[in-house]
Amino acid sequence: MSLLNITEWLKQANETFVEIAKNIKNLKGTINNKVDKEAGKGLSEQNFTKQEKDKLKSLSNKYLGNYASFEALCAAYPETETNAQKWNPSKEGGFYADVDEGKGKKVSRYIWDSNDFTWTKQEGTSAALTASQIKEMYESNANTNAFTDKEKQTVNTVEKDIEYLKNVRIGTRNLLYAGKCEKEKLFGSIADNGSISTSTDTIYTDFIEVKDYKKVTVKVWEKPLTGYAALAFYDKDKKFIKKVDFNGNTYTESTVDIPANTLYLRISTPRPLTKKGKYKVEFGDKATDYTPAPEDMEIQEQEEINIGAVNLLKNSTNYKNWSNRNAAQITDEKYLDTTVYKVIRDYSAMSYQKKNIQGLKKGVDYTFSFYCKTIQDTSKMDGELYVYGATNSGSKIVDINKLTQEWQRFSITVKFDNSANNDPLFRVESRVNVTSGILFAALQLEEGNRATSYAPSYQDFVLDFQTEDPLNVYQEALK
Repeated sequence: MSLLNITEWLKQANETFVEIAKNIKNLKGTINNKVDKEAGKGLSEQNFTKQEKDKLKSLSNKYLGNYASFEALCAAYPETETNAQKWNPSKEGGFYADVDEGKGKKVSRYIWDSNDFTWTKQEGTSAALTASQIKEMYESNANTNAFTDKEKQTVNTVEKDIEYLKNVRIGTRNLLYAGKCEKEKLFGSIADNGSISTSTDTIYTDFIEVKDYKKVTVKVWEKPLTGYAALAFYDKDKKFIKKVDFNGNTYTESTVDIPANTLYLRISTPRPLTKKGKYKVEFGDKATDYTPAPEDMEIQEQEEINIGAVNLLKNSTNYKNWSNRNAAQITDEKYLDTTVYKVIRDYSAMSYQKKNIQGLKKGVDYTFSFYCKTIQDTSKMDGELYVYGATNSGSKIVDINKLTQEWQRFSITVKFDNSANNDPLFRVESRVNVTSGILFAALQLEEGNRATSYAPSYQDFVLDFQTEDPLNVYQEALK
Protein backbone atom coordinates (compact mmCIF):
# COMPACT_ATOMS: atom_id res chain seq x y z
CA MET A 1 0.00 0.00 0.00
CA SER A 2 1.51 3.32 -0.98
CA LEU A 3 1.63 6.29 1.32
CA LEU A 4 -1.02 8.04 -0.74
CA ASN A 5 -3.51 5.19 -0.25
CA ILE A 6 -2.97 5.11 3.53
CA THR A 7 -3.80 8.77 3.81
CA GLU A 8 -7.06 8.29 1.93
CA TRP A 9 -8.02 5.29 4.07
CA LEU A 10 -7.43 7.16 7.31
CA LYS A 11 -9.58 10.00 6.12
CA GLN A 12 -12.51 7.66 5.34
CA ALA A 13 -12.13 5.84 8.65
CA ASN A 14 -12.26 9.10 10.57
CA GLU A 15 -15.56 10.07 8.84
CA THR A 16 -16.98 6.68 9.73
CA PHE A 17 -16.10 7.04 13.41
CA VAL A 18 -17.69 10.50 13.50
CA GLU A 19 -20.94 9.09 12.08
CA ILE A 20 -20.89 6.25 14.61
CA ALA A 21 -20.49 8.76 17.44
CA LYS A 22 -23.54 10.70 16.26
CA ASN A 23 -25.68 7.55 16.13
CA ILE A 24 -24.57 6.58 19.63
CA LYS A 25 -25.56 10.01 20.91
CA ASN A 26 -29.01 9.81 19.28
CA LEU A 27 -29.53 6.32 20.66
CA LYS A 28 -28.79 7.53 24.19
CA GLY A 29 -31.43 10.29 23.81
CA THR A 30 -34.04 7.83 22.62
CA ILE A 31 -33.30 5.47 25.49
CA ASN A 32 -33.55 8.30 28.02
CA ASN A 33 -37.07 9.29 26.72
CA LYS A 34 -38.57 5.81 26.62
CA VAL A 35 -41.73 4.78 28.72
CA ASP A 36 -41.23 1.77 30.90
CA LYS A 37 -43.94 -0.89 30.46
CA GLU A 38 -46.02 -1.67 33.54
CA ALA A 39 -47.79 -4.93 34.23
CA GLY A 40 -51.45 -4.89 33.18
CA LYS A 41 -50.98 -1.76 31.06
CA GLY A 42 -50.43 -1.02 27.43
CA LEU A 43 -48.57 1.89 25.91
CA SER A 44 -51.12 4.66 24.92
CA GLU A 45 -51.53 8.45 24.96
CA GLN A 46 -55.27 8.07 26.13
CA ASN A 47 -54.77 6.80 29.65
CA PHE A 48 -57.71 7.10 32.19
CA THR A 49 -57.29 9.06 35.37
CA LYS A 50 -58.20 7.37 38.62
CA GLN A 51 -61.38 9.48 38.92
CA GLU A 52 -62.44 8.49 35.44
CA LYS A 53 -61.70 4.86 36.11
CA ASP A 54 -63.81 5.00 39.31
CA LYS A 55 -66.69 6.60 37.46
CA LEU A 56 -66.52 3.99 34.71
CA LYS A 57 -66.53 1.29 37.31
CA SER A 58 -69.53 2.90 39.01
CA LEU A 59 -71.50 3.05 35.75
CA SER A 60 -70.90 -0.54 34.92
CA ASN A 61 -72.16 -1.49 38.36
CA LYS A 62 -75.47 0.51 37.96
CA TYR A 63 -76.87 -1.62 35.14
CA LEU A 64 -78.86 -4.39 36.77
CA GLY A 65 -79.56 -6.53 33.72
CA ASN A 66 -82.38 -7.57 31.41
CA TYR A 67 -85.66 -9.09 32.73
CA ALA A 68 -88.60 -10.85 31.10
CA SER A 69 -91.18 -8.70 32.87
CA PHE A 70 -91.53 -5.73 35.18
CA GLU A 71 -92.64 -8.10 37.92
CA ALA A 72 -89.41 -10.06 37.52
CA LEU A 73 -87.41 -6.83 37.86
CA CYS A 74 -89.32 -5.91 41.02
CA ALA A 75 -88.74 -9.41 42.40
CA ALA A 76 -84.98 -9.05 41.93
CA TYR A 77 -84.81 -5.45 43.07
CA PRO A 78 -87.93 -4.70 45.13
CA GLU A 79 -89.55 -1.27 45.44
CA THR A 80 -90.39 0.66 48.67
CA GLU A 81 -87.82 2.05 51.03
CA THR A 82 -87.80 -1.01 53.29
CA ASN A 83 -87.24 -3.48 50.47
CA ALA A 84 -84.69 -1.30 48.70
CA GLN A 85 -82.62 -1.16 51.90
CA LYS A 86 -81.64 -4.78 51.25
CA TRP A 87 -80.06 -4.22 47.83
CA ASN A 88 -79.30 -0.48 47.95
CA PRO A 89 -78.42 0.38 51.52
CA SER A 90 -76.57 3.57 50.52
CA LYS A 91 -79.72 4.83 48.71
CA GLU A 92 -77.75 5.60 45.60
CA GLY A 93 -79.45 6.71 42.40
CA GLY A 94 -78.68 5.88 38.80
CA PHE A 95 -79.58 2.19 38.78
CA TYR A 96 -81.31 1.00 35.61
CA ALA A 97 -82.49 -2.19 33.99
CA ASP A 98 -84.21 -3.41 30.82
CA VAL A 99 -87.47 -5.35 30.46
CA ASP A 100 -87.91 -7.41 27.29
CA GLU A 101 -91.16 -9.38 27.26
CA GLY A 102 -90.21 -11.40 24.23
CA LYS A 103 -90.35 -11.44 20.46
CA GLY A 104 -92.39 -8.64 18.91
CA LYS A 105 -92.25 -6.59 22.12
CA LYS A 106 -90.21 -3.43 22.49
CA VAL A 107 -87.57 -3.29 25.19
CA SER A 108 -88.47 -0.92 28.01
CA ARG A 109 -85.87 0.69 30.22
CA TYR A 110 -86.64 1.40 33.87
CA ILE A 111 -84.79 3.96 36.02
CA TRP A 112 -84.55 3.68 39.79
CA ASP A 113 -86.06 6.68 41.62
CA SER A 114 -83.93 6.94 44.76
CA ASN A 115 -86.28 9.51 46.31
CA ASP A 116 -89.54 7.60 45.92
CA PHE A 117 -87.95 4.11 45.93
CA THR A 118 -89.78 3.05 42.76
CA TRP A 119 -88.92 1.96 39.24
CA THR A 120 -89.90 4.57 36.61
CA LYS A 121 -90.32 3.67 32.97
CA GLN A 122 -88.11 5.77 30.75
CA GLU A 123 -89.98 7.58 27.99
CA GLY A 124 -88.51 6.78 24.62
CA THR A 125 -88.15 9.02 21.58
CA SER A 126 -90.60 8.83 18.69
CA ALA A 127 -89.94 8.75 15.01
CA ALA A 128 -90.23 11.98 13.04
CA LEU A 129 -93.85 12.90 12.21
CA THR A 130 -94.99 13.19 8.60
CA ALA A 131 -96.51 16.41 7.24
CA SER A 132 -99.99 14.86 7.13
CA GLN A 133 -99.67 13.67 10.75
CA ILE A 134 -98.64 17.13 11.91
CA LYS A 135 -101.60 18.66 10.00
CA GLU A 136 -104.06 16.19 11.51
CA MET A 137 -102.75 16.71 15.05
CA TYR A 138 -102.80 20.49 14.66
CA GLU A 139 -106.33 20.63 13.30
CA SER A 140 -107.63 18.44 16.14
CA ASN A 141 -107.26 21.50 18.41
CA ALA A 142 -110.01 24.10 18.74
CA ASN A 143 -110.16 26.99 16.24
CA THR A 144 -107.57 25.44 13.90
CA ASN A 145 -109.79 24.31 11.03
CA ALA A 146 -108.00 24.56 7.72
CA PHE A 147 -109.59 25.86 4.53
CA THR A 148 -109.18 24.32 1.13
CA ASP A 149 -108.00 26.60 -1.69
CA LYS A 150 -111.61 26.88 -2.92
CA GLU A 151 -112.85 27.75 0.56
CA LYS A 152 -110.12 30.38 0.92
CA GLN A 153 -111.25 31.92 -2.35
CA THR A 154 -114.84 31.96 -1.11
CA VAL A 155 -113.79 33.64 2.15
CA ASN A 156 -111.88 36.28 0.24
CA THR A 157 -114.93 36.93 -1.92
CA VAL A 158 -117.17 37.21 1.14
CA GLU A 159 -114.74 39.66 2.73
CA LYS A 160 -114.93 41.85 -0.36
CA ASP A 161 -118.72 41.67 -0.28
CA ILE A 162 -118.73 42.67 3.38
CA GLU A 163 -116.54 45.67 2.62
CA TYR A 164 -118.99 46.63 -0.11
CA LEU A 165 -122.01 46.19 2.14
CA LYS A 166 -120.44 48.46 4.76
CA ASN A 167 -121.05 51.30 2.36
CA VAL A 168 -124.65 50.29 1.60
CA ARG A 169 -127.35 52.17 3.49
CA ILE A 170 -130.89 50.79 3.47
CA GLY A 171 -133.73 52.93 4.71
CA THR A 172 -136.75 50.60 4.16
CA ARG A 173 -139.22 53.21 5.53
CA ASN A 174 -141.38 54.80 2.86
CA LEU A 175 -141.06 58.57 3.24
CA LEU A 176 -144.00 59.33 0.94
CA TYR A 177 -147.19 59.42 3.01
CA ALA A 178 -149.69 59.71 0.15
CA GLY A 179 -152.66 58.82 2.35
CA LYS A 180 -151.85 61.56 4.84
CA CYS A 181 -151.42 64.07 2.00
CA GLU A 182 -154.87 63.11 0.70
CA LYS A 183 -156.48 63.32 4.11
CA GLU A 184 -154.87 66.67 4.99
CA LYS A 185 -155.40 67.99 1.44
CA LEU A 186 -151.72 68.64 0.79
CA PHE A 187 -152.32 69.24 -2.90
CA GLY A 188 -149.58 70.92 -4.94
CA SER A 189 -146.24 70.40 -6.66
CA ILE A 190 -142.67 71.52 -5.95
CA ALA A 191 -141.60 74.35 -8.21
CA ASP A 192 -138.07 74.79 -9.56
CA ASN A 193 -137.27 77.25 -6.74
CA GLY A 194 -138.42 74.82 -4.03
CA SER A 195 -141.73 76.52 -3.32
CA ILE A 196 -145.13 74.80 -3.53
CA SER A 197 -147.31 75.46 -6.55
CA THR A 198 -151.03 74.82 -6.31
CA SER A 199 -152.23 71.73 -8.18
CA THR A 200 -155.18 69.46 -7.48
CA ASP A 201 -153.54 66.55 -9.34
CA THR A 202 -150.30 66.52 -7.30
CA ILE A 203 -149.53 65.90 -3.62
CA TYR A 204 -146.56 67.09 -1.55
CA THR A 205 -145.11 66.27 1.86
CA ASP A 206 -144.04 68.52 4.66
CA PHE A 207 -140.31 68.95 5.50
CA ILE A 208 -138.73 65.56 6.29
CA GLU A 209 -135.53 65.48 8.37
CA VAL A 210 -132.59 63.88 6.54
CA LYS A 211 -130.32 63.17 9.54
CA ASP A 212 -127.03 61.48 8.54
CA TYR A 213 -128.06 59.78 5.29
CA LYS A 214 -126.03 60.52 2.15
CA LYS A 215 -128.32 59.07 -0.53
CA VAL A 216 -132.02 58.72 -1.25
CA THR A 217 -133.68 56.17 -3.57
CA VAL A 218 -136.94 56.54 -5.49
CA LYS A 219 -138.65 53.54 -7.10
CA VAL A 220 -141.70 53.73 -9.36
CA TRP A 221 -143.91 50.77 -8.47
CA GLU A 222 -146.75 51.93 -10.72
CA LYS A 223 -146.40 54.63 -13.37
CA PRO A 224 -148.96 57.46 -13.07
CA LEU A 225 -151.20 58.49 -15.93
CA THR A 226 -149.40 61.84 -16.16
CA GLY A 227 -146.72 63.69 -14.23
CA TYR A 228 -143.68 62.53 -12.29
CA ALA A 229 -142.13 62.54 -8.83
CA ALA A 230 -139.75 65.23 -7.58
CA LEU A 231 -137.51 65.77 -4.55
CA ALA A 232 -136.37 69.11 -3.17
CA PHE A 233 -133.52 69.59 -0.66
CA TYR A 234 -133.28 72.34 1.97
CA ASP A 235 -130.70 73.48 4.55
CA LYS A 236 -131.13 73.88 8.32
CA ASP A 237 -133.06 77.11 7.81
CA LYS A 238 -135.30 75.40 5.23
CA LYS A 239 -133.75 77.41 2.44
CA PHE A 240 -133.94 75.72 -0.94
CA ILE A 241 -130.79 73.96 -2.23
CA LYS A 242 -131.73 71.74 -5.17
CA LYS A 243 -134.60 69.97 -6.94
CA VAL A 244 -134.41 66.57 -8.69
CA ASP A 245 -137.13 65.24 -11.04
CA PHE A 246 -137.77 61.49 -11.49
CA ASN A 247 -139.20 60.45 -14.87
CA GLY A 248 -139.51 56.71 -15.24
CA ASN A 249 -141.65 53.73 -16.09
CA THR A 250 -142.95 51.13 -13.65
CA TYR A 251 -140.15 49.57 -11.55
CA THR A 252 -137.69 52.32 -12.51
CA GLU A 253 -135.25 52.79 -9.63
CA SER A 254 -133.14 55.94 -9.15
CA THR A 255 -130.63 56.85 -6.43
CA VAL A 256 -129.32 60.39 -5.98
CA ASP A 257 -126.76 61.96 -3.67
CA ILE A 258 -128.11 64.21 -0.97
CA PRO A 259 -126.41 67.63 -1.38
CA ALA A 260 -124.05 68.87 1.31
CA ASN A 261 -125.61 70.95 4.10
CA THR A 262 -129.00 69.30 3.52
CA LEU A 263 -131.13 68.90 6.63
CA TYR A 264 -134.60 68.56 5.10
CA LEU A 265 -136.28 67.25 1.96
CA ARG A 266 -139.79 67.37 0.48
CA ILE A 267 -141.48 65.00 -1.96
CA SER A 268 -144.14 65.63 -4.59
CA THR A 269 -145.82 63.05 -6.84
CA PRO A 270 -148.93 62.78 -8.99
CA ARG A 271 -152.02 62.41 -6.82
CA PRO A 272 -152.77 58.65 -6.57
CA LEU A 273 -156.52 59.22 -6.27
CA THR A 274 -156.78 61.00 -9.65
CA LYS A 275 -153.56 60.19 -11.52
CA LYS A 276 -152.78 56.75 -10.13
CA GLY A 277 -149.09 56.05 -9.64
CA LYS A 278 -147.33 54.33 -6.76
CA TYR A 279 -143.93 55.30 -5.35
CA LYS A 280 -141.59 54.36 -2.56
CA VAL A 281 -139.05 56.95 -1.45
CA GLU A 282 -136.48 55.83 1.11
CA PHE A 283 -133.10 56.85 2.48
CA GLY A 284 -130.11 54.79 1.38
CA ASP A 285 -128.89 53.48 -1.97
CA LYS A 286 -130.95 50.27 -2.19
CA ALA A 287 -134.65 50.01 -3.03
CA THR A 288 -136.63 47.59 -0.88
CA ASP A 289 -140.06 46.02 -1.35
CA TYR A 290 -143.00 48.37 -1.37
CA THR A 291 -144.60 49.24 1.95
CA PRO A 292 -146.90 52.15 2.80
CA ALA A 293 -145.55 54.98 4.92
CA PRO A 294 -146.13 54.45 8.68
CA GLU A 295 -148.35 57.54 8.71
CA ASP A 296 -150.59 55.98 6.06
CA MET A 297 -150.78 52.69 7.94
CA GLU A 298 -152.01 54.52 11.03
CA ILE A 299 -154.67 56.31 8.99
CA GLN A 300 -155.74 53.07 7.35
CA GLU A 301 -156.01 51.32 10.72
CA GLN A 302 -158.05 54.19 12.17
CA GLU A 303 -160.40 54.13 9.18
CA GLU A 304 -160.85 50.36 9.49
CA ILE A 305 -161.83 50.55 13.18
CA ASN A 306 -165.55 51.00 13.57
CA ILE A 307 -166.73 51.13 17.16
CA GLY A 308 -170.38 51.05 18.13
CA ALA A 309 -170.00 50.94 21.94
CA VAL A 310 -173.74 50.33 22.53
CA ASN A 311 -174.86 46.91 23.79
CA LEU A 312 -177.81 45.82 21.68
CA LEU A 313 -178.72 42.86 23.94
CA LYS A 314 -181.37 44.03 26.42
CA ASN A 315 -181.37 42.49 29.92
CA SER A 316 -177.87 41.00 29.51
CA THR A 317 -177.38 41.33 33.27
CA ASN A 318 -180.21 38.94 34.26
CA TYR A 319 -181.49 37.35 30.97
CA LYS A 320 -185.07 38.52 31.62
CA ASN A 321 -187.26 37.56 28.66
CA TRP A 322 -184.36 35.58 27.09
CA SER A 323 -185.06 32.07 25.76
CA ASN A 324 -183.64 29.10 27.66
CA ARG A 325 -182.43 26.64 25.04
CA ASN A 326 -181.77 23.01 26.03
CA ALA A 327 -181.72 23.41 29.83
CA ALA A 328 -179.24 26.23 30.39
CA GLN A 329 -178.99 26.89 34.16
CA ILE A 330 -179.16 30.33 35.80
CA THR A 331 -176.80 30.41 38.79
CA ASP A 332 -176.45 32.62 41.85
CA GLU A 333 -172.93 33.61 40.83
CA LYS A 334 -172.18 37.13 39.59
CA TYR A 335 -169.41 38.39 37.33
CA LEU A 336 -169.05 42.05 36.27
CA ASP A 337 -172.40 42.61 37.98
CA THR A 338 -174.09 40.21 35.60
CA THR A 339 -175.70 36.88 36.36
CA VAL A 340 -173.70 33.81 35.39
CA TYR A 341 -175.41 30.99 33.52
CA LYS A 342 -174.13 27.43 33.04
CA VAL A 343 -174.50 24.86 30.27
CA ILE A 344 -173.65 21.18 30.66
CA ARG A 345 -174.61 19.79 27.28
CA ASP A 346 -174.16 20.65 23.61
CA TYR A 347 -176.42 23.22 21.93
CA SER A 348 -177.51 24.64 25.28
CA ALA A 349 -177.62 28.43 25.81
CA MET A 350 -179.47 31.50 27.01
CA SER A 351 -180.66 32.91 23.68
CA TYR A 352 -181.77 36.38 22.60
CA GLN A 353 -184.67 36.88 20.22
CA LYS A 354 -183.13 38.34 17.11
CA LYS A 355 -186.31 40.28 16.35
CA ASN A 356 -185.69 42.30 19.54
CA ILE A 357 -182.35 43.66 18.31
CA GLN A 358 -183.22 47.24 17.47
CA GLY A 359 -181.96 48.65 14.18
CA LEU A 360 -180.31 45.39 13.05
CA LYS A 361 -178.86 45.83 9.55
CA LYS A 362 -177.83 43.08 7.19
CA GLY A 363 -174.32 43.17 5.72
CA VAL A 364 -172.98 45.42 8.50
CA ASP A 365 -170.20 44.42 10.93
CA TYR A 366 -171.34 43.50 14.44
CA THR A 367 -169.07 42.29 17.23
CA PHE A 368 -170.33 39.76 19.76
CA SER A 369 -168.33 39.33 22.99
CA PHE A 370 -168.75 37.40 26.24
CA TYR A 371 -166.82 36.09 29.25
CA CYS A 372 -166.42 32.37 29.73
CA LYS A 373 -164.68 29.78 31.93
CA THR A 374 -164.91 26.06 32.64
CA ILE A 375 -165.39 24.21 35.92
CA GLN A 376 -163.14 21.31 34.98
CA ASP A 377 -159.97 21.06 32.87
CA THR A 378 -160.99 20.89 29.19
CA SER A 379 -157.50 21.12 27.67
CA LYS A 380 -157.79 17.52 26.38
CA MET A 381 -161.32 17.87 24.98
CA ASP A 382 -162.34 18.23 21.35
CA GLY A 383 -165.09 20.63 20.37
CA GLU A 384 -165.81 24.30 19.75
CA LEU A 385 -167.92 27.25 20.81
CA TYR A 386 -170.08 28.64 17.98
CA VAL A 387 -172.20 31.74 17.62
CA TYR A 388 -175.60 31.18 15.98
CA GLY A 389 -178.23 33.51 14.63
CA ALA A 390 -176.01 35.68 12.42
CA THR A 391 -175.43 33.13 9.67
CA ASN A 392 -177.48 30.01 9.14
CA SER A 393 -174.56 27.60 9.69
CA GLY A 394 -173.05 29.41 12.66
CA SER A 395 -169.50 30.75 13.10
CA LYS A 396 -166.74 29.19 15.16
CA ILE A 397 -165.41 31.32 18.04
CA VAL A 398 -162.90 29.19 19.92
CA ASP A 399 -161.87 25.57 20.58
CA ILE A 400 -163.06 24.09 23.88
CA ASN A 401 -159.47 23.10 24.77
CA LYS A 402 -158.54 26.81 24.80
CA LEU A 403 -160.93 27.54 27.66
CA THR A 404 -159.53 27.70 31.19
CA GLN A 405 -160.89 27.73 34.72
CA GLU A 406 -160.31 31.49 34.85
CA TRP A 407 -162.60 34.07 33.27
CA GLN A 408 -161.57 34.99 29.71
CA ARG A 409 -163.18 37.27 27.19
CA PHE A 410 -163.82 36.11 23.63
CA SER A 411 -165.19 38.06 20.69
CA ILE A 412 -166.11 37.54 17.04
CA THR A 413 -167.14 39.96 14.29
CA VAL A 414 -170.03 38.78 12.13
CA LYS A 415 -172.50 40.03 9.52
CA PHE A 416 -176.22 39.15 9.68
CA ASP A 417 -177.44 37.77 6.36
CA ASN A 418 -180.70 36.59 4.85
CA SER A 419 -179.91 32.94 5.43
CA ALA A 420 -180.29 33.52 9.17
CA ASN A 421 -183.95 34.41 8.93
CA ASN A 422 -185.01 30.86 9.77
CA ASP A 423 -182.95 30.95 13.01
CA PRO A 424 -184.61 33.53 15.29
CA LEU A 425 -182.31 33.05 18.31
CA PHE A 426 -178.95 34.77 18.72
CA ARG A 427 -176.70 32.76 21.07
CA VAL A 428 -173.34 31.11 21.81
CA GLU A 429 -173.32 27.31 22.14
CA SER A 430 -170.93 24.44 22.73
CA ARG A 431 -170.80 21.65 20.18
CA VAL A 432 -169.73 19.10 22.79
CA ASN A 433 -171.08 17.91 26.14
CA VAL A 434 -169.14 19.29 29.11
CA THR A 435 -170.81 17.54 32.04
CA SER A 436 -169.19 19.69 34.74
CA GLY A 437 -170.36 22.82 32.95
CA ILE A 438 -169.24 25.93 31.04
CA LEU A 439 -170.01 29.31 32.63
CA PHE A 440 -170.98 32.45 30.65
CA ALA A 441 -171.44 36.09 31.68
CA ALA A 442 -171.49 39.69 30.36
CA LEU A 443 -172.76 39.01 26.84
CA GLN A 444 -172.59 42.00 24.48
CA LEU A 445 -173.49 42.67 20.83
CA GLU A 446 -172.46 46.00 19.31
CA GLU A 447 -172.15 47.51 15.88
CA GLY A 448 -168.58 47.77 14.56
CA ASN A 449 -165.53 45.53 14.29
CA ARG A 450 -164.03 46.07 17.74
CA ALA A 451 -165.25 44.87 21.14
CA THR A 452 -165.47 47.62 23.75
CA SER A 453 -165.68 47.24 27.51
CA TYR A 454 -168.82 45.48 28.64
CA ALA A 455 -171.78 47.63 29.59
CA PRO A 456 -175.50 46.81 29.94
CA SER A 457 -177.87 48.00 27.24
CA TYR A 458 -179.17 51.55 27.70
CA GLN A 459 -182.65 50.05 27.26
CA ASP A 460 -182.29 48.34 30.64
CA PHE A 461 -182.13 51.71 32.37
CA VAL A 462 -184.94 53.27 30.38
CA LEU A 463 -187.23 50.46 31.49
CA ASP A 464 -186.21 50.58 35.14
CA PHE A 465 -186.04 54.34 35.60
CA GLN A 466 -188.94 55.95 33.82
CA THR A 467 -188.78 59.04 36.02
CA GLU A 468 -185.07 59.83 35.41
CA ASP A 469 -183.06 60.96 32.42
CA PRO A 470 -182.04 57.64 30.76
CA LEU A 471 -178.76 59.06 29.41
CA ASN A 472 -177.64 60.22 32.87
CA VAL A 473 -178.56 56.90 34.42
CA TYR A 474 -176.65 55.02 31.70
CA GLN A 475 -173.57 57.20 32.07
CA GLU A 476 -173.61 56.70 35.83
CA ALA A 477 -173.75 52.96 35.33
CA LEU A 478 -170.68 53.08 33.12
CA LYS A 479 -168.56 54.86 35.75
